[in-house]
Amino acid sequence: MIHKVLAGENTKTSNLIEQLSNIASFIEIIDDDEPEIEVNFDNISFVDPTKLALITCFVRNLSQSRHTTVNCINCHLDNENYISRMNFFDLVDFDYQEQYGRNAAAGRFIPIQVLTEETQNELHSEIMNVMSQNWTGIDDTVIGCLSYAINEITYNVFNHSKSTLGGVITAQYYARKNLIRLAIIDSGIGIPSSLRKNSNYYNFTDVEAVEKALEHNVSWDETLTENFGAGLYFSKRIVEANHGKLSIYSNNAKVTVDQTGVSATPHDYWCGTAVFFDINTDNTLDIDDVFLGNVSSIVEDYVLDGHLW
Repeated sequence: MIHKVLAGENTKTSNLIEQLSNIASFIEIIDDDEPEIEVNFDNISFVDPTKLALITCFVRNLSQSRHTTVNCINCHLDNENYISRMNFFDLVDFDYQEQYGRNAAAGRFIPIQVLTEETQNELHSEIMNVMSQNWTGIDDTVIGCLSYAINEITYNVFNHSKSTLGGVITAQYYARKNLIRLAIIDSGIGIPSSLRKNSNYYNFTDVEAVEKALEHNVSWDETLTENFGAGLYFSKRIVEANHGKLSIYSNNAKVTVDQTGVSATPHDYWCGTAVFFDINTDNTLDIDDVFLGNVSSIVEDYVLDGHLW
């Protein structure tokens, strides 16, 4: 049976997750063993690779238990090669013949790649290369802080999410917008299911759990006493100081951090966790902007130990 996904210009991330959630539920209800996912690009002139990554993660998860095929329609001629260069067609097993020679990413973007324990270090280095190369004038300690945060988030994909597939990541630098967009997505158990293993958070709703995960020293592991649970906390502090944006979708929760504050609401179900960053590269900041003069010892130790990717 054909299940249609609209990936048009006006399709926001939340709309796309709603579509994918509805498709997953319907496939389960009718027990469709051979679903065909039809991705309609609606001849859009701009393609957001983070949305491609969402669809990729969804298809890979669905293909674990069902014989899934993907058909892509209405691709704008100017974008077919970009979609292919970002590895989307390959990862969803859609037959497309590239009519060009691939240029190196050269720190401008990271095509959609599968994140596993084996690839984590390499992909973390690629992410930080995009950040450091395009976010000019940024303090090394801020980059160290961001490096630590992203390392924690990618580590969680294969250590706490319980995803048998790992996850996917992608990034793109937009020079005209002075913007870096990054996505880290998995199809695991999700932040709420993980956090509720801790008896202190057992009764938390999905929304409460994801919002709680933005705080420092919050973990599913009750035996930890300090210097843990810093990945999303550091991410939040950096994004707030940068006037950027952090969006997290996990199970039935959506949490957004931007210059207006933190917004936490119920949302259509995402099986796992999807984390999206928007970093403004024309907004430089130092570590005092992030920690208001009280630099975390975790960051200091991380930088001193030479972990700047």
